[in-house]
Amino acid sequence: DPDNHRAERVESCKVDIAGPVGGRVYGWLARPAGEGRFPAMLILPGAGNKARPRPLEHARHGFVALDIQVHGQDVDLVEYPALPGDVAPDSSDPRTGYYRHVHLRCVQAINYLASRPDVDPNRIVLVGGSQGGRLGIVVAGLDPRVKAVVASIAHYGNHPYRAWASRCNARKRTQGTSDPVFGADGMGLAGAPSAGDEPASRRDAYYDPMNFAPDVRCPVLMTSGLVDPVSPPSAVFAIFNRLGTRQKEMVTLDGLGHDWSAAFDRQAWRWLDRVLAKDSPVNGPSATASGPMSIP
Repeated sequence: DPDNHRAERVESCKVDIAGPVGGRVYGWLARPAGEGRFPAMLILPGAGNKARPRPLEHARHGFVALDIQVHGQDVDLVEYPALPGDVAPDSSDPRTGYYRHVHLRCVQAINYLASRPDVDPNRIVLVGGSQGGRLGIVVAGLDPRVKAVVASIAHYGNHPYRAWASRCNARKRTQGTSDPVFGADGMGLAGAPSAGDEPASRRDAYYDPMNFAPDVRCPVLMTSGLVDPVSPPSAVFAIFNRLGTRQKEMVTLDGLGHDWSAAFDRQAWRWLDRVLAKDSPVNGPSATASGPMSIP
């Protein structure tokens, strides 16, 4: 989005800061060259365990940008260890679940950004997609210093309905065979959503971003791919509907799965300009759901 650049020359370095349970949080930092107090942006990664990119484009848009590795490893390893399972909480107790430390690493990254003399602590934003969209909602619910969130195709909402809907959407239909799914929507073969009250279900309900959404008071921009098998629209809208802020917008992406578009990126940059403006109201207009957006 070169038309919206604030700085063409940026500086970048690797950072590591204190993390939970004696560990470290590693990230790439990029900032506009020169003096100033800039807005800050924490970039939250999608699922997986891999090297992270330098957030140079984010810095060109005028932000002190930090892209972190949320799993406690460095950002530029040649090889990364496998994560446990689906990095779901590995205990029935939310206090000992895997994502507890992931959440704490994200909050510690906000502490770091707010401490920098080149950052305006009143203009800290979160951005991310999939797991990153999920973490954006969770961390904004945990930390009121967050002033805006762009959460694309947020994952894990409305669990366990999400898992059931994902199984339905991912069913393959093979024409010309005896596959019983062909010619049907597959929903009867996916099995019903689990709804038990056992400890694991209560744990999953805690880590569901729907649980944190009511505590989010800042402006939020979200996207939903209308044929997304990983973060189905019903799950993404469940998070959106429970957000505690009135200044929230949803962009539906017609015909798109678990992804978003360059057109949405450009829209998000301009949305951030509006909500971070000094004369922006604390509570804006009521929630809106726009779209579907056409994808160029």
